[in-house]
Amino acid sequence: VPPQLGNLTNLQSLDLSQEYDGSDSSMNSTDISWLTRLPSLRVLNMGSVDLSMVLDWAHVKDSTYWTSLGTLYQDPCLRTLELHSSGICVFSPIISAVTYLNICVLEFDDNLLEGEFPPCFQPSSETIISSNNRFSGKFPPFLQRCTNLYILDLAWNNFSGELPMWIGDLVNQEIVRLNYNNFSGNIPATTTKLTKLLHENIAANSISGVLPLHLSKLTGMKARNSPTTFGLYGPDMNLTVGTKGNERQMWNMVSIDLSSNSLTGEIPNEVTSLSGVKILNLSRNHLCGKIPINIGTMQLLESLDLSENKLYGELPQSLSNLTYLSYLYLSYNNLTGRIPRGGQLDTLYWQIPFMYDGKISLCGNPLHKNCSVPNHGAQERDEHDSNLRTWPRIYFWSLGGWCSVSYYSRNHGGFAYFRLFDKVHHKVYVFVLAAWTRWAQN
Repeated sequence: VPPQLGNLTNLQSLDLSQEYDGSDSSMNSTDISWLTRLPSLRVLNMGSVDLSMVLDWAHVKDSTYWTSLGTLYQDPCLRTLELHSSGICVFSPIISAVTYLNICVLEFDDNLLEGEFPPCFQPSSETIISSNNRFSGKFPPFLQRCTNLYILDLAWNNFSGELPMWIGDLVNQEIVRLNYNNFSGNIPATTTKLTKLLHENIAANSISGVLPLHLSKLTGMKARNSPTTFGLYGPDMNLTVGTKGNERQMWNMVSIDLSSNSLTGEIPNEVTSLSGVKILNLSRNHLCGKIPINIGTMQLLESLDLSENKLYGELPQSLSNLTYLSYLYLSYNNLTGRIPRGGQLDTLYWQIPFMYDGKISLCGNPLHKNCSVPNHGAQERDEHDSNLRTWPRIYFWSLGGWCSVSYYSRNHGGFAYFRLFDKVHHKVYVFVLAAWTRWAQN
C-alpha cells in the first residue's frame, strides 16, 4: 500500500479492498501510520489487504491504544471501517477504533479473531459484521443498547447459549445472521416485533421448539419491494444469501433460513402472509403436519426447501401458482397424493430430479408412478359377472320351487296343477336362458 496516500488530506473515502482493485495480486502493508494524516476520512475499506504484519499491532496486543490511528481518535469523522479478510488475529486495534471513534459501520469478518466478543460498541452502531471468526461465549449482552442496529452478522463462529428475549427490542434490524453457531433453546417470540426485518438466518444451530406465532407482524417481509436502510450502502455490502448452488447479493432479497435445527410442530399458516419472501428454507428439522394450503400466495418465492422433515398429506394445488419458483425440494417427508400440474411444477423436475426423493408416496407426472384411480371398466365387468351369476340362481330357485309344487301336486292327485306348473316352468326356463345368453353376449 503506497504511503503517499497520506498526502491526500481532503480524502473522505478510501477503498483499498481487493474487490475494488480488480487484480489477482493481494495488497499488504507493514506500516499504516500514513492514515493519521487523513483527518477528513469518513470511509476506510481495507478489506482483503493483508495487515497481519503491521508492526504497531504487535505492541498493542494487550493494550487499548492503537498507535497507528492515534490522531484519528481526535477526529470524529470516520464512520465506516472495513477490515474483512485482513489476517487480523488480535482485537485490540478494533477495540480502540470503536471505543474512541463514533464508527457506525464496522466489518471485520473473515479474520482469525477469537475469544468472547468485546463490549466496545457504541449505541450508535448501525452495522456489525463479524462472521467467519472464532468468537465464543453467549450472545453478546452489550448489544441490547445498540438500538440503531440495522445489520447484525455473527455467523460462522462458536457462540452458544439461548437467544435473549430482548433481541426483539432491536426494532431497526433488517438483517440478522446467526447461522452456523451453537445457539440453543427456542426462537424468541419477540422476534415478531422486528417489523423491518428482511433477512433472518438462524440455520445450523441447535434451536428447538415451535416456530413463533404471529409471523404476520413481520411487515417488512410482506412488501413486494421492501425499502431498505442498508441499501444506502448498496451492493458494496459484502453480504450474500445462498439459494442452493447460487450466491446472490442480499441487499435485494427477502429470505428466511431456519434449516438444520431441531424445530418441531407445524408450519404456521401465517407464514404465507409474508408475500415478499423470495427464499424460504425450513429443511432438516422435525416439522410435522401439512404444507400450508395457501403457500401459493407467496408469489415471489424463488426457492422453497422443506426437505427432511415429517410433513405429510397432499401437496397444495396452490404450489402451481409460484411462477418465479426456480428451486423446490420436498424430499424425505411423508407426502402423498397426486403432484399438482401447472406452472413451474411441470418443468422443475427435469432441472432438479431429486426434488421428490426418499420414501415419498407422491404420484403422477413427472414421476413414473401412476396414481390409483377408480377403474370404471373393472367395476362394470364385476357388475356384469355378478348378473351372470344371479340369473342362474333365479332359475334354480324357481326350479326348486316348481319341483316342490309338482311333488305336492303329484302326491295329492292334482294332475291339472302339475300340467299347469309344467307349462309355466317351461316358459320361465326359456326366459331365463334367453336373458342369460343376452347378458353373456353383451
